[in-house]
Amino acid sequence: YGWVEQPDAVWLWLEEIVEHVAKPWPLEHCGLVARHLATFSGRYLVDRPVPSFPWLTRGLMRGLVDLYATNLTMLHGLRDHPLVRRGWPDDQLARTERLWDERADFVATLDGLPPTLGHGDATPFNLFAGLSPDGRIQTVAIDWAFTGISAVGEDLATLLRSRTRVATSFEDLDPVIFHGYLEGLRAAGWQGDSRLARIGYATAAALRYGLNLRLVPAIVDDRARTQFEQAVGMALEDILDGFARGCRHALALADEARQLHESVHF
Repeated sequence: YGWVEQPDAVWLWLEEIVEHVAKPWPLEHCGLVARHLATFSGRYLVDRPVPSFPWLTRGLMRGLVDLYATNLTMLHGLRDHPLVRRGWPDDQLARTERLWDERADFVATLDGLPPTLGHGDATPFNLFAGLSPDGRIQTVAIDWAFTGISAVGEDLATLLRSRTRVATSFEDLDPVIFHGYLEGLRAAGWQGDSRLARIGYATAAALRYGLNLRLVPAIVDDRARTQFEQAVGMALEDILDGFARGCRHALALADEARQLHESVHF
């Protein structure tokens, strides 16, 4: 509705959004949100040209992955630390390092998939269940700072973020949101190979969460640890337990992406 520029900020006057589905979302609503994301992006796979504005984000995953180079070196040197073994149990650290070595190939896979327009940060922190005038549940998205060109399926990966999975497991959430996303693509008129969307989703999720190393400094830095614990509202040990589950699923998606890449030509 309006904005005012301040010396160190911009004030925005926005529509008030009233939530009609409480968080954490039930599984069926996660699927509906995925469908809405795909209906939005699917239009740019069919009959609407992908926009070319210079301010659109490009190569988002490459930039996110490169942020963690220093943290990976730190993690490698801490591999025997009890908290590292807690966050990367069994063979997860070795698999993470393998994914890091292959990161350029994974990013190239995203670059080779059909391009579309994506929100870029479609986490439950930025998505709300609104209500249309005729009483239907709509998805209202805020914070479009990362909006840009992305691969089919890429935007879906962010729905694996914590607020959607509090009441369920990654293994239960994964098929629900992918099925909803595919339904949305079909509703938008896209009739491409569904495996392309799966490759985009699995590849992006692997990079986002298999190589998410933000927690590493908190293992050795008390200030970083305190910041994480205050932000999440949990002890670092419990945060690492949840991270380990998410990382394990992301690494499984990395394995799936490798297999799909060998069997699908694009």
